[in-house]
Amino acid sequence: MHLVNIDLSHQMLLKDKFRLLKSEISEYSFADLYLFRSIHHYQFLFEKELFIKGITYTGESFMMPTFPLDKHFPLDEIKLWLTEVDFLYPIQEEWLKYFDQSIFEFSSLESESDYLYSIEKMRTYPGRALSAKRNLVSQLFAEHKVDAHTLNDERIEDALEVLEAWQKEQTLQKEKSDYFPCKEAIQLLYDLQLTGTVFYVDDEPSGLIIGETSSCNDFLVHFAKAKKSIKGLYQYIYQPLAEMLAHDNHRFINLEQDLGIPEVRHSKHSYKPDRIVKKWRVKLISGTA
Repeated sequence: MHLVNIDLSHQMLLKDKFRLLKSEISEYSFADLYLFRSIHHYQFLFEKELFIKGITYTGESFMMPTFPLDKHFPLDEIKLWLTEVDFLYPIQEEWLKYFDQSIFEFSSLESESDYLYSIEKMRTYPGRALSAKRNLVSQLFAEHKVDAHTLNDERIEDALEVLEAWQKEQTLQKEKSDYFPCKEAIQLLYDLQLTGTVFYVDDEPSGLIIGETSSCNDFLVHFAKAKKSIKGLYQYIYQPLAEMLAHDNHRFINLEQDLGIPEVRHSKHSYKPDRIVKKWRVKLISGTA
């Protein structure tokens, strides 16, 4: 098994493969793989096809395909790969029909599912269910001066200041949060072909959002950080993004997974997701290898 550590030189190779997949799953992003390469121990496996080997947050090993798993793919090779890892992951739901259920079993975790929201919903927070978010944004603007600026070289230090302020409000240590991936995303914004916005409240850097357009024309929000002490700021930072995306024919904003963190899960459900995309695990039934 020939394994290679992921680095920036693999960017075009993976982007080309992911472009053909048009997957809604947030892991099918070079930036996501690169920024979380240490956390998930990502490595490339170069065989007849290109796979990505990794470790889940719960410590299980998986193989991630970079090509469609369909009826044309040989069963024996799939079974061989599954002797090396715990399961294939993340597998799109439409691929499951090509796996024989007498040989393979499927499962998914709520904590790993992606949350997708319509552009219009995040732009306006319509209806009674989202009225609290509209009110918080109105309160923010009534009490503060708020500005938003594109993240560029001149604003990197401001973005890092926001990240530091956000981390101080967290209960998790830097090593356990996404502090270091976010810091690297700020520093390598152009190299990773990401876009971002820095938000200022009363002229102080106070919020940050970083992401990219996916191969299926959703917008992946990799990082959204704000000072929790400023009411309405978290609710506001998605609105300028949605306003911009409304003119670019995007489908959804993907806020990615909640990692099983109750506060994060509650927050993402509070925006009333239009879709929740499951990421399936496919493994051999015991005794069928």
